[in-house]
Amino acid sequence: MKINKPLYVILVLISISLFTIPLINLLVPFNGRASKNQDDLIQHAPLTSAITWGWTNKNPATSPGSRRYHAMVYDSTNDRTILFGGSDSSAIDDTWAYDCSDNMWTNKTTQGSSNKPPARMFHNMVYDSTNDRTILFGGYDGNFLADTWVYNYTDNSWTNRTTPGSSNKPPARFDHAMVYDSTNDRTILFGGYDGNFLADTWVYNYTDNSWTNRTTLGSSNKPPARYQHTMVYDSTNDRTILFGGYGDSNFLDDTWVYNYSDNSWTNRTTPGSSNKPPARINHAMVYDPMNERTTIFGGEDMSSNDLADTWIYNHAENTWSDVSPSTSPSSRSQFSMVYDSTNEMTVLFGGYNDTALDDTWVLGFIDDGEGNGGGGDGGGNITGFNLILIGAIFAISIVFVVKKLNKKKRLKLN
Repeated sequence: MKINKPLYVILVLISISLFTIPLINLLVPFNGRASKNQDDLIQHAPLTSAITWGWTNKNPATSPGSRRYHAMVYDSTNDRTILFGGSDSSAIDDTWAYDCSDNMWTNKTTQGSSNKPPARMFHNMVYDSTNDRTILFGGYDGNFLADTWVYNYTDNSWTNRTTPGSSNKPPARFDHAMVYDSTNDRTILFGGYDGNFLADTWVYNYTDNSWTNRTTLGSSNKPPARYQHTMVYDSTNDRTILFGGYGDSNFLDDTWVYNYSDNSWTNRTTPGSSNKPPARINHAMVYDPMNERTTIFGGEDMSSNDLADTWIYNHAENTWSDVSPSTSPSSRSQFSMVYDSTNEMTVLFGGYNDTALDDTWVLGFIDDGEGNGGGGDGGGNITGFNLILIGAIFAISIVFVVKKLNKKKRLKLN
């Protein structure tokens, strides 16, 4: 068998293509960045693709129990979702941790200890990733609350950081919204209710345990007073994003963006546009840094209907998209939701729809049962990694065979 030089070159080029094309697709998929962008995969994946993006009911063996008006954060240092409080028939004071990888809830409540936040609902929490602490503020236990607590997952301890008697802190309130701004190492709070709708902006510094009022007095260029709204921190664009809520006898559907650096609010609502989430309260919102998307689920609309829609906000384009999958949690409001950056999953727990709920759902890439999607190995389908391996083996085999044949040819000529 004689392999001439042109044929040899063609075979090598074919093998290199088999190796490099899937590699490029894996590293720079669709939109030029190395991430599993759900929009791209949903819109551009082949019809035979086993990768699907949607909601999955995790059905863990144990759970914190039915509740609403609780608060959750994702502790990225310890890879745990932390839950505190809420209400079923009365206010609760328990602490739970969820491990998404093992699908396990663990009760971390220190029984009998008085060194923990009193039972409450309508409070809010953030995870301060710089200091590895969960920060809780406010809520309601029959009275409006104005206390600041800090939770350390490592030693499972709560610490009361409230400055007794100090007026330099947010007034007591509930149903406010908070985020942790990781760029500026600050917790940002907006709005809430204390008998009146609030429109103040406060910033908490964990290091020196201080609250600072950042409200621009008299300015109309800020969100109207409200409660039961949501906020997330967009770490890609260094902005806090606010959506919805209730204020001045109105359900709201506006989008606002806060810039900590110059202490400014900007109204990003698209006037007259119907392509945005309908006005709502008691919904939940998370930011997915891998795909640079803000995701909203559920809530209650102005007709008192609980919702089960999923929307995505693109800050760069200032657009909302309804991406509701065919399978989702039942319609609900008054639940909590976080983004688990380690497992690239949104985690949802509990809520209310005629009764308090105790289910755990995740939103992300779903495994079809054959190892495909959701971090699987591809099952029976030929994935990019399989093609890379095939291409590499093919290239090595060609080089080996050609060298052997050329060696035999030289021996024969001699």
